[in-house]
Amino acid sequence: MDQGLRTATAKQPNIKQAIAEVDTEKKDVTAQEIEAAWNDFIKTGNISPVFDEPSVVGTAYDIKRYTPQLMQAFSQVAKLMPHVISGKQKPAVLIDALNLIYRKNIDKVIGQKDESGKTIARAQLVHIDLLADIDPNMAGDQPGIVLGIEVFYEDGSSGGVRPITKNRSTAKDDNPMVIPLQSAMGDLSGQLALSQKLMHSDHYQSLFPQQAQDQQTQSTQQPQPVAAMGA
Repeated sequence: MDQGLRTATAKQPNIKQAIAEVDTEKKDVTAQEIEAAWNDFIKTGNISPVFDEPSVVGTAYDIKRYTPQLMQAFSQVAKLMPHVISGKQKPAVLIDALNLIYRKNIDKVIGQKDESGKTIARAQLVHIDLLADIDPNMAGDQPGIVLGIEVFYEDGSSGGVRPITKNRSTAKDDNPMVIPLQSAMGDLSGQLALSQKLMHSDHYQSLFPQQAQDQQTQSTQQPQPVAAMGA
């Protein structure tokens, strides 16, 4: 796991390895096609039609998903995850970052009706449990993660906090989804590596020209420090 983090935060991560580690389904596009499309953008800034494929759009393989806000979330994960694994900090410090990184997964419950009969309109990650051993039948500790989300209905009321389940539902009597920590780390390591590769590309800002312009405008509008008298 530590090796995975070191690989993910290296200045020049390997795209092929990163794509292999990310835990996202690919049905219509091969890993080789995605790797070629990423390398082409890194070198030339060309956005391949591969990134418009339904099986790629919005997933970890979509370069247009890696907004500056998401990049900041990955930076937070890279900084905080080692402290969480070592027990120096609580898993809750990762909630804000993981809310952005796993937004598409969390939003899968939207539109479902729960046992109250109400339709879920919004969901938010609010709790992370780090379990010491998720499989007592295996030798040694098998750590894992359970994610808890709060759901909100169309009228704005809260449906309470409940775990994400194996069936991607929010039913309280369904089986909670327990994610093996090593699997979660592999997925995050792959996404971290891809984000690092994009960040070091000369063409990254071309993906979000308006956001880059807004950031530049904000920096120029900030008050400049007043020089000390006598300087």
